[in-house]
Amino acid sequence: VEFELRGFSSIEEVFRATEKGETDYGLVPVENSIEGLVNETHDLLLETPLKIQGEFELEVSYVVASLTDSLSEIKRVFSHPQAFGQCRKWLKEHLPWAEPIYCSSTAQAALMALKDPQACALVARETAELYNLKVLKEKVEDTALNNTKFFILGKEPFLPSLQPKKATISFLLPHVPGALHRALSPFAERGLNLCRIVSRPLKGSNWEYSFFADVELGSGFEEALEELRERAVLVKLLGKYPVLR
Repeated sequence: VEFELRGFSSIEEVFRATEKGETDYGLVPVENSIEGLVNETHDLLLETPLKIQGEFELEVSYVVASLTDSLSEIKRVFSHPQAFGQCRKWLKEHLPWAEPIYCSSTAQAALMALKDPQACALVARETAELYNLKVLKEKVEDTALNNTKFFILGKEPFLPSLQPKKATISFLLPHVPGALHRALSPFAERGLNLCRIVSRPLKGSNWEYSFFADVELGSGFEEALEELRERAVLVKLLGKYPVLR
């Protein structure tokens, strides 16, 4: 399958462009093996009409990209907060004097570095090449085991020939003892594995949380989901999808 790639300056722009039909599918980061959740993606999943149509994992590696030829000339570093977190040790050792400036995406960081000869961007090598920036240093992430999971968002199945293997659900629970246990027990009773469960503060409410659960699909999933609906305040099925390797 061949697709034309389009870059956007933020995760929200990917959601909006896909919702409007400006692009068929959107790729958004979900979780990093070092820095954890990508909060913006989870928050936007709660409000979008799009469904998760696939999941895949990529090994992440960052380079220092700039217009200048020397690290000593750099005064500012542009990148996404996740990238800063993944390259924290290297920056502290090699660019302790440089001001970190957060961007909504690494693509935006590359654009900012392209306008500033005293700046660099922490980006993937492909991004540096796309924006014609010089690569000063490679593999500046703090650990070699650095992977990021992505969701494929869309209105239609990404690869209809592939069987869905997982589902992602969001749900809101009442404040009563044992609510989480009661909500998840229907899945355990049917032998359905919860491979990820996380929570995010619910915007507009104090100390209310939305839970997100990834479930490996199997017999009894629909019945377990129906029982969850009976026990939760709100449930949203974010998608049933294949896992791409």
